Amino acid sequence: MKKFKIEYKGWESIKEEFGLDCVYFNSLVYAEENTENPFPINLPYHIIEKQLVETIAEGAVILERLKKRISGWGPQESIYVKELEQCGIDMEMIFNKAVENNIDLNVEAIKWNKPGVSSSALNQIVDDLDDSLVDIKQSTNQYFLICERLEKVISNEILGLFPQLLNSSSDNILKFQHILVKHISGMGEELNDLLREC
Repeated sequence: MKKFKIEYKGWESIKEEFGLDCVYFNSLVYAEENTENPFPINLPYHIIEKQLVETIAEGAVILERLKKRISGWGPQESIYVKELEQCGIDMEMIFNKAVENNIDLNVEAIKWNKPGVSSSALNQIVDDLDDSLVDIKQSTNQYFLICERLEKVISNEILGLFPQLLNSSSDNILKFQHILVKHISGMGEELNDLLREC
């Protein structure tokens, strides 16, 4: 069995490119007999979060508190990761365990050592992708903006008309939030589609 060394490279959000705050954790992996040609292993946040819950006894409680405190439309993964790091959680250790439990490095080494796409063809793919990212980011940002504004206006109106909701149980407040999210997301999508036609 081959031995591998994982060089953790940290994490990054794709918010700048796509408008979505989704995080990927990055690394380079070196096979002992081929240290000149490392290959990348990148894992999405949800795999790291799952591993954190499995690895750290209080992981689920920490995440639950975090998500209750941080609100907003769309993913907030970079905020979660920063908060987890501030709590002293070793994200590199969690990442390494996630790789160990989810990735067969022998298979990845074989895959990355096969002759692949030429660099000029790869550059063309990246250029084409960059062109489409501008539209995706604009549409995503517009959708979240619509949803945030709708939520603010509707919440203020409903709570102004029915202030007893604020003094209600935490279960009822949670139900109110779920109703808002359920209906605002659909309305936001339809309005966003309409705006793209204008």
